Amino acid sequence: MVKAAKVFLILGMVGSAIGALAMLIMGIITAIAVDLMGGILLIIYTFILLVPFVIDYVGYKKINNATRAKELTTIGILTLIFGGIIPGILILLIKDEDLGVSTYVKKETKPTADSLEKELKDLNTLKDNGVITQEEYESARKKIIDKNL
Repeated sequence: MVKAAKVFLILGMVGSAIGALAMLIMGIITAIAVDLMGGILLIIYTFILLVPFVIDYVGYKKINNATRAKELTTIGILTLIFGGIIPGILILLIKDEDLGVSTYVKKETKPTADSLEKELKDLNTLKDNGVITQEEYESARKKIIDKNL
């Protein structure tokens, strides 16, 4: 989906650039040979033809820099309205997976009875060796049990 959107954006930019260049040349020729005011108006209209070019260019850059599909919603709508129907639709159809973003969510695993038993044995060893006091032992033991159950 991303590659297709980029291709259509590039095609839109090329088409807009050719149209704007043709309009500019016509404006210059008209201003010189026929009517100065008409030529100036054609030159001004050239800038209107650059709007789709700019929208498509921004869309292309946004696709390259996007990390989430939600970031492309606004430029997708703008492209749909001002740039082109096909690239606008393609941008709006891009998913996170198309951008290379992983949607994998690691499940939290519940500690096993063996790990609980090991933690309590280690804590008991600390108490027996005098590293922690009885009060510290009771407090830590309660935390371990609460955390694991």
